[in-house]
Amino acid sequence: MSLLPKLKLNFSKFPEGGLILVILVLGLLLTIFGGEVERPKIVTGPDGQPTRVMQTDANGQEVPVFVKLNKFFNAETLTQIAKDTSFFAIMAVGMTMVIITAGIDLSLALVEEDHGSETALAVARELVVYLKRSGGQLQKPARPFVVRGNAKLLAKQHNLLSWIA
Repeated sequence: MSLLPKLKLNFSKFPEGGLILVILVLGLLLTIFGGEVERPKIVTGPDGQPTRVMQTDANGQEVPVFVKLNKFFNAETLTQIAKDTSFFAIMAVGMTMVIITAGIDLSLALVEEDHGSETALAVARELVVYLKRSGGQLQKPARPFVVRGNAKLLAKQHNLLSWIA
């Protein structure tokens, strides 16, 4: 019997956990094995301009002061990674919106084909979208639409929901 408890990784509730774990491990490996780099030490002077820090050596000459930084885990590298990946993050959000909108449009077209335009129009109004879009229209209905009291339309909606389920 082992004294160490079993390490149980369960990603069923958080499927992206594996990807995050890989990213963290890669970052840790790059930080540990990436090495160091020497960069000149820069401070902000009294006039607000960046200036190099200098010190006097044994011969009386001024030489620049250098600081050692990790090649991977430093502010410049992390800022550059954020800048490089921001384009892809913004594009991913945009594409997600396009795909969702296209899915709604396709679903409405299928509802219209199977159950008629009246039912599709009622579903579109319930979702607060247009059944058919035209170029210059705003994406909002003239007034909120709730299907109540119309037995024929309620029956069609019931049939549609049964068909979807």
